[in-house]
Amino acid sequence: MQMLGRFQAFRQLGHENLCAYIDLIRGKHERVYLISEHCAWNALDQFERLVSWPIPACSSFMVGIASGIKCLQRNWISYRNLPLGEVLINRYGKPRLTSYEVWYITFAGTTVPFPMG
Repeated sequence: MQMLGRFQAFRQLGHENLCAYIDLIRGKHERVYLISEHCAWNALDQFERLVSWPIPACSSFMVGIASGIKCLQRNWISYRNLPLGEVLINRYGKPRLTSYEVWYITFAGTTVPFPMG
């Protein structure tokens, strides 16, 4: 399974603004489950609260997002789509990007029999 080998290399990636991926489990009927760290809030759910933050806090939040994307780019991982729902917020108010692994692990969607949106 090509995805498992790619996941092992990917799992070593660590950054304060990226959610960690813990395991890849192969289930029945060729289903694959990615087990990852998760936070209670995301930027989409908290948007009204985020826009009321002072400018320095908003700037720091955006720098955190850019820092996570820069780490991915340094490791040749592209973040294909970044909706607010995939920017998680930890208990300290820091951004954590999630769902960035699927495009990379599936070789741009070529190893899965379904379209990737």
